[in-house]
Amino acid sequence: SWSTGDTLQTIDVYTTGTYSVTVSLGTCTASDEIKITEHILNISVGTQDTICQGSSASLFATGGTAFQWSTGDTSANISVTPLATTTYYVTVADSMCSQTDSVIIYVNTLPIADAGSNQIICVSDSATLTATGGDTYLWSTGDTVSTIDVQPLTTTTYIVTVTDVGGCFATDSVTITVINGINISISGDVNICLGENTELTASGASNYLWSTGQVDSSVIVAPVSDSVFTVIGNIGSCYDTLSVTVFVHPLPVVYVSQDTVICSGDTVTITASGGDNYIWSNGVNNASQQVTPNTTTTFYVTVSNAFGCSDTGSVTLTVLQTPIADAGGDQTICYGTVVQLSASGGTTYLWEANTSLSDVNISNPMASPMETTTYYVTVSNGNCFDTDSTVITVQPLPQINAGQDTTIYQGEAIQLLATGNVTNFLWSPAAYLSQTDISNPVASPQTTITYTVTGIDVYGCQSSDNITITVTEKPEYELVIYNTFTPNGDGVNDTWYIENIDKYPDNLVQVYNRNGHIVYEKLGYLNEWDGKFYGNDLPAATYYYIINLNDGSELLKGNVTIVR
Repeated sequence: SWSTGDTLQTIDVYTTGTYSVTVSLGTCTASDEIKITEHILNISVGTQDTICQGSSASLFATGGTAFQWSTGDTSANISVTPLATTTYYVTVADSMCSQTDSVIIYVNTLPIADAGSNQIICVSDSATLTATGGDTYLWSTGDTVSTIDVQPLTTTTYIVTVTDVGGCFATDSVTITVINGINISISGDVNICLGENTELTASGASNYLWSTGQVDSSVIVAPVSDSVFTVIGNIGSCYDTLSVTVFVHPLPVVYVSQDTVICSGDTVTITASGGDNYIWSNGVNNASQQVTPNTTTTFYVTVSNAFGCSDTGSVTLTVLQTPIADAGGDQTICYGTVVQLSASGGTTYLWEANTSLSDVNISNPMASPMETTTYYVTVSNGNCFDTDSTVITVQPLPQINAGQDTTIYQGEAIQLLATGNVTNFLWSPAAYLSQTDISNPVASPQTTITYTVTGIDVYGCQSSDNITITVTEKPEYELVIYNTFTPNGDGVNDTWYIENIDKYPDNLVQVYNRNGHIVYEKLGYLNEWDGKFYGNDLPAATYYYIINLNDGSELLKGNVTIVR
């Protein structure tokens, strides 16, 4: 058992002194003792210290052979630069024991040194420098007050050291830029049109003050007349002033053609004036132009003057629909025929060539042209007009000849022969005719009768002629009138022979040439005409005769041919 009362073989003790133990084995016992003494380390880490932020402090430890700082260092002496107040720990040990101690390093913040803003001054000007942030000040000029005046000849940087009550210090600097002066310039359009604005921009300074009160480098102005604008600019203590005149040019006074109502298809001239240059909304760049709008259209024109100032005008052309005149189709009529015209497309009508029209103010007048005529009609719908024409071709009446009147004896027949520029024939009356629709029917009248033949040409035009067939009783002596003779002096057929003419001693024979002139005449003809006229031979030709027997019978007519 131990003197501490413990009965274990091993015990822990925490104080110095002598400790005894008695060991028993059976009935045998033995005792011993051990003396416990304390080994003391005499360590030191110095006293607490106060430093300025950014400065270093030296720490040292003594009293052992090995050192372990809380910074990780293992040297007895170390240097630290804390950013804030910090407690540093060190463990010191020798071959037997170790001991820990600590030391506090107080960190004071640095003053905030402010030497003021950089400045720009003109040469020969002075600048006032004011530093803040501390209790004492030291300028690079040697001055020890917070505010100093300087007058550098060239650009210079000044440094100030600021120290607080704790002895901590900081530095700052300020640069004074020295310039010889400034020159302001103004850019922008100084020629504007009335109602426009312009931007004026000043340059060459840091700060600006315009006569308008604005303090920006650029101002937008909209004067209504010529105006002067002034700007004051400075860089530091250097100032300059500049003015500019903005000239306000008047807008052109635009005159444009009056609004007009036109008909579709019409071409009109629209005109603008009042300027030097013109551009229309349809791209034309002349003062006037001819246009033919299909629908109601507004034409805009921009007119500019020599200053480039412009204004606009417009003219509206209201387009009314033009009627489409139709005078009707061309027609072909026969001479002396009346034809009805027929126009359409409007509400009122006016015809030309009115000398042959029944009424020129209706759509369908009757026309009676004597020759081929073109009729023009102007059609209106109340606003607009259109014109069309129709041609009435007048075909002349055909020429038809039924032949000469003739005389036949009762019971005889005669073949009629109609001639002319016709294609169809029609005889009337039909009595005693072999056929009525040919040119040469055979007639066998029992009494004197007049036949009318109507000829129709390819255009349907027709003309008529008459022939009278005189029917007489057959005389006691029938004349046989030969229709040719050959007066060539050969003794054969040298005279015109009429058989039985001597039975009518009172006869009168007359012979005509084709011009209707009498070439032979004889009362009591006895077959002696030898084809002469006043002793001269008549030319070979066909001649026409009239024989009057002077017995109350019809005249005998026919032709005789001289053959040479």
